[in-house]
Amino acid sequence: MSQPSHGYILSLEFKGSELGRWPVGETAIKIGRTADNHIVIDNLSVSRLHATIEMSPDGLIIRDHESANGTRVNGVHVDHARLSHGDIITIGKHNIICRVAAPDGSVAADPVLFESTLLAGADNQPGPITNPATLTETSPDRERTYSLDRGLMIIGSDEAADIIIRGRGIAPYHAEIRFLGGHYSIRHLDGRTRVKVDGEAVKDRELSDGCAIVIGDFSFSFTQHTGVSVDP
Repeated sequence: MSQPSHGYILSLEFKGSELGRWPVGETAIKIGRTADNHIVIDNLSVSRLHATIEMSPDGLIIRDHESANGTRVNGVHVDHARLSHGDIITIGKHNIICRVAAPDGSVAADPVLFESTLLAGADNQPGPITNPATLTETSPDRERTYSLDRGLMIIGSDEAADIIIRGRGIAPYHAEIRFLGGHYSIRHLDGRTRVKVDGEAVKDRELSDGCAIVIGDFSFSFTQHTGVSVDP
């Protein structure tokens, strides 16, 4: 797999709030507790040099540096792993989200995604989700059910989206549904049309069984199944 010309952005998050963004360049990104790292996570559960992320001929690679508490990618402990769009790296209590950068390499306010990366994402998951939740579209003109069987799924108007919806105010990559730590959540990425969960406009919300999701003219029902997990 050759290095993508558009590159990647790493977003550090804590309890749903974004703390910063780092573009991946030619230099390896160091992650750890001390100030000499690029991404500093000041927490005793994080090792001094915990992990590094860098481009290689095989793609974007994360390596754990024999950290005390380990590194997880989409909930699975790894020594090293290849990353793709939407992968969620957990170090201590913080998450680092891997996303594709804008074509000019800038750190966009919202992620600009590419079809090849989105479609490759399913093949690079550490393991399938067992007994995944489902999202059932209940719009007047159509009804269909989507299996939320990957760590990240995109809702939007672009052909590369996992769940395609089109209409005024719907962005190409409008929202994402993530699975992390045994829980699903929905996040509004872009677009003027609000994402509503049980009638309330949200930016980022954990989902529970029976949640009603509305995006413009499109309505969905979220169904959580028991025993959902990620297979190693």
